[in-house]
Amino acid sequence: MANRRTFVILASAFVVAAAVAVLFAGPKPAKAPPITFHFVSNDDPQATLNMGIGRKFWATNNTSRAVLVSVSIEIKVGSNWSAGASSFSYPPPSRILQFRTTRPQTSSRPGLGPHQAGYAELAGFTNQPSGTIWRAKANVGQELTGLPRVWAAITGYIHRRRFGLSGMPANPFSSTITYYGKPTEVLSGEIVEQENTN
Repeated sequence: MANRRTFVILASAFVVAAAVAVLFAGPKPAKAPPITFHFVSNDDPQATLNMGIGRKFWATNNTSRAVLVSVSIEIKVGSNWSAGASSFSYPPPSRILQFRTTRPQTSSRPGLGPHQAGYAELAGFTNQPSGTIWRAKANVGQELTGLPRVWAAITGYIHRRRFGLSGMPANPFSSTITYYGKPTEVLSGEIVEQENTN
């Protein structure tokens, strides 16, 4: 009798799970990209304030979570996109872009806060040969919350203990630590390099 009751319970759970899976299996609406960004002219006084001569862009965080952004440059060769020579690669994989808002005297900070916008500079990427077609590929990691954050804290703590890493708070659940999820790729529009561009 007990076995039959167990079978009925498991069968019922399976039916419910299958119904839920069917309910959520339909097509999902396309999500807006986590950030939108476009390059700005070096003649823009806001863009050049306290920044160098590298290419600059304005980015907006479209989410309710903080984001970290890294960018690489791709060059169009024929109909294909290529990372090109090493001089076109920016930044290194471990490099996180620093953003500065339009408020006077604000210093650059890693990433963007929820629904925040700001300028960032590709310090190693300046003029390219005239006629070069290029675009930026941004990898955007969003701040984790809830259970994903708990899991990231646990796995991160195990990783640090295993490899003897230091420099982090002893408590992996500390509110001073921000964990970011798997990056989402966002592409800029195509840009044709013009002569005498600064």
